[in-house]
Parts: sequence; structure tokens; C-alpha cells
Amino acid sequence: MEKRKMNILIINGSAKADKGTTQLIINHIENNLKDDTVNIFYPAQNIINECIDCKKCFTNIGNCIFEDDMEQYLKEWDKSDLIILASPIYSYSMSSHLKKVLDRIRPLQTGKYKMNANGEFSPITRNKKKFSFLLISTCGFPEINNFKVIETWFDSFIDQYENYYSAGKIFLPASQIIFSSSFIEKFKKQIEKNMANIKTLNYFEIKKEWIDKNEFSKILTKYNAFVE
Repeated sequence: MEKRKMNILIINGSAKADKGTTQLIINHIENNLKDDTVNIFYPAQNIINECIDCKKCFTNIGNCIFEDDMEQYLKEWDKSDLIILASPIYSYSMSSHLKKVLDRIRPLQTGKYKMNANGEFSPITRNKKKFSFLLISTCGFPEINNFKVIETWFDSFIDQYENYYSAGKIFLPASQIIFSSSFIEKFKKQIEKNMANIKTLNYFEIKKEWIDKNEFSKILTKYNAFVE
């Protein structure tokens, strides 16, 4: 039986849009998704107002009071099978560009709530189908614990909705150094090894520290940016 094509939405929250290391990971994944329909959005290049919590979307059948680029995001989100949320780490959390998008997905909810499997109140979405999410994040420092905040948010986000499922996490610390070193080929192989999981929405994780602290200290010292 022929595999059904997936609709995949990628939201790259980097301030550099398609020019940063987060995009380089996305490029490598997208190159392996030729059989699927992929749409990539860059909030940094769009006009997206901040949610003002007016709740008009609950009473106005999912229509936001703002007429901006978020309308296209909501349309693509609602028809996607896999949503890839990507962001570099800024101040130990996700970028403001991605956060602004996530604050504006409330029109996808009904404004009513129910108790989920965890015994917590859960927003009811208008579309009851299953949505899968993959989190991609990069940072400049070499430690994996720099992703602690965004990982905690992601796990909570998935747990909150009955029809939201995690497809996995890809974390790349010291990303700028990795992409300019021999480590990049090893990292790409990790992605290629998990492409079957991405295509079948089977959960996986790529969470590894590639450079030790001594090596990173030498790099900072080279640019006069390390103080002992």
C-alpha cells in the first residue's frame, strides 16, 4: 500500500530567518522529505501582532481580531500532520518570534476545556485530528542543559492537548562551531538515521554534547572572550 503524503509545517523562529544554523538543520531534514508537502514559515519576516487576550476568537468562530500574516499560519497548522517548531536559544528560552506565533494559536481552540488523561484541564481544539510535533533547537554554548527551559515548555505543551503528540526533539549545542567542523557529518548522520522515524512519526531524540568544555574554552580564548 502506498504511503500517504504528509503535510508538514515548519516554523523557524530564528531572528536570522533562513540564514542561521537552525535553518541548516531544517534544510537537511527537508532534503529528505521530497515525497511530502512541506511549507516553511519565518515569523521574523512576517507581520504578526501579539495576542492581547481579548478572547474574541472564542466567540467569533476562530477568527482573530488581527488581520495579519498569522492567518496563513493557522490555515497551514490546521491541515498539517507534522508541525516542526524550530528556534535557537535566546536567553535560555525560545525566540520571541516563535513565542509570538504560539501565543496566537488560540483561534484553533473552542474556548472550552475538559479534563485530560493527566487529570489536568485541557483546551479543546476545533480540529479533533491528531497533530504531531517535532522540536528543533540550537544554541551557542556546548552544554545540553541550555535546552532545559524549551524542553520543559515543549513537554508541557504536548501534555496539555489530548490530540497533540510529540514526534521527537533535536537539540544541537555549540551549533555554529559544529557546522564549521568535522562534527557536522556525524550530526547529519544522526538525522539521516532518524529520517524513517520522522516520516512515520515515531518518537526519537538527538540530544548530545559534541564539544567538551576545555575545547570550547580554547575557542573563546582565541577570540578574547573567556575570563578565568
